[in-house]
Amino acid sequence: MDEQLRIDRWLWTARLFRTRGAATEAVLGGRVHLNGARVKPAKEVRAGDALVVTIGDVRREVVVRGVARSR
Repeated sequence: MDEQLRIDRWLWTARLFRTRGAATEAVLGGRVHLNGARVKPAKEVRAGDALVVTIGDVRREVVVRGVARSR
């Protein structure tokens, strides 16, 4: 089965954001792009997806290697 997880929860689980609320705000604010497109917080991510995350002045390009259910 192909594992999937909401993008806001994945960002929090991967520790890119300290809180899930901060991850949700970043996605809603357009600072997170999935495979080149702006997405909503409920968008599902899976292994192999490419993310571009901007936090302050730092832009990170991340490839999802796996989906973990717990932090």
